[in-house]
Amino acid sequence: MRREYARQFERYQPIMVELDPERTPALEQHDMETWMLQRSIQNLPAKYRDVLLLQIIGGYTGEEISETLEIPRATVNTRLFRARAKLRRCLEQRPAKLAARPTRLRVVNS
Repeated sequence: MRREYARQFERYQPIMVELDPERTPALEQHDMETWMLQRSIQNLPAKYRDVLLLQIIGGYTGEEISETLEIPRATVNTRLFRARAKLRRCLEQRPAKLAARPTRLRVVNS
């Protein structure tokens, strides 16, 4: 599944545009929280990100994830537990990292 997803975007080259934060409308709080959550999930190791997304986004059960990824059910449960713990730690540390971000933003223009 991961390889199939990657294959779709192998040749995709996003256009990068620099934005001046003073001329960019301020993000609302929920937009910032959504962005932080997405970035945190993207930064998880693939083995944790896969099981978490299959369960939460895909709605698969632990047994279905086990069959799809061809790993034992206990491994699925362990990875889900660790994925949530890593995500929680990352989100707790994120506000300090945001305060230190650069004054200019790089945004993908699609």
